[in-house]
Amino acid sequence: MDSRIIKPKKLVRSGISEFVEPQELEMVTDKDELNSLYILKVKEELQEIINSDFKDEFEFADLLEVVFRFAEVNGISQHFLMVTAINKGLQKGTFNGTVLNNLNPNNPSNALYFNQEL
Repeated sequence: MDSRIIKPKKLVRSGISEFVEPQELEMVTDKDELNSLYILKVKEELQEIINSDFKDEFEFADLLEVVFRFAEVNGISQHFLMVTAINKGLQKGTFNGTVLNNLNPNNPSNALYFNQEL
């Protein structure tokens, strides 16, 4: 049995290197590991937006920055992502408060809505 303690890793801004010891940082280049870290970072930023009572524009900006870099790791540029978002909005509409109140529980994309507490 491996008795080593696995320390968690957290994505941070590149400027953090000014404030921590060099041995506290590493560069992750494995795409699967980066994707896992970006998923956690998106969740962290969402929680920070919630904790700010949805009022901290810097937390919203952090979420955008994370999404842009997450897409970039997966081969999608910030520019292309923005153009795609605009075009999709023009073609399919935007998320403006319209909600569907008769969700199909068998649709995998709806699973999140059936497994949460409000």
